[in-house]
Amino acid sequence: MKIIVSIFMFAAAALAVYHKGKIASVISNAVKTYRGSVNTLVRKSVAEIKGNEIKKIQIVLFAVFMALSLIMQNVFVLILFLPAVYFLPKYYVSYKHKKYCIEYRKNLPAFLESMISGMKSGLSLASAMSAFAARDKSPVGREIKAVLSGTQLGISMAESLSALALKVPVRENVIMLTALETALETGGNVSEILGGILETIRKRDEADREIKALTSQGVMSGITVGLLPVLLIGAITFIDPSFTEPLFNTKAGMLILCTAVLMEAAGAFFISRIVRIE
Repeated sequence: MKIIVSIFMFAAAALAVYHKGKIASVISNAVKTYRGSVNTLVRKSVAEIKGNEIKKIQIVLFAVFMALSLIMQNVFVLILFLPAVYFLPKYYVSYKHKKYCIEYRKNLPAFLESMISGMKSGLSLASAMSAFAARDKSPVGREIKAVLSGTQLGISMAESLSALALKVPVRENVIMLTALETALETGGNVSEILGGILETIRKRDEADREIKALTSQGVMSGITVGLLPVLLIGAITFIDPSFTEPLFNTKAGMLILCTAVLMEAAGAFFISRIVRIE
């Protein structure tokens, strides 16, 4: 068996030397594609994420999986988890984008209150937005500052607001920006329109709090049911380690553990879908 493996390794090395030009070209194209994918991730994210941050995450993941494969002395562990090095940063960017949008949504009522009070005191739409952006450091303030910067470069206010609606696709934000665009085109009373939107947002926030209170019992039930088997195995292992050894040292035990993990994940998924109200 060792002779066969040695022959295959020698043949692979010989082919690598013979086709080294093609292999170098493939590696170069893969590196370019990787850099392009990282830059695309950074451009698509509205949150403050740098390309180096994504690369560091991928390097750390690769090191962790490499160490895990060395500890377990199984190279297939590295091969199994290698796709995570590529896909997990995308989920990280998605998480940061979602967090940014939540923070933006949280500060939207403050922006509307500032706009209403500013316009009632005689300020124009652009002046009220500028006054808010000058003192606010939240995501809303940064995005409004970007809108005003666009108008200074020659982009119309309507186009800048449309771009912001696409950039931060929060439902309340889209409604507010659409109303502002309509008011700019038709010349309506902007402060009254913003007041109606602010009242709607407050009512939705109140409804969301009531829904969270009603579904909190289901959430706690899901967490309890999910943690109970883990805590039970931990307690039994602490009391009598020999009782749970077959779960970790035999193929049948590993199969049972994998099945249990899959069932736990499925149960957590279904409970989360039940208590989630769109």
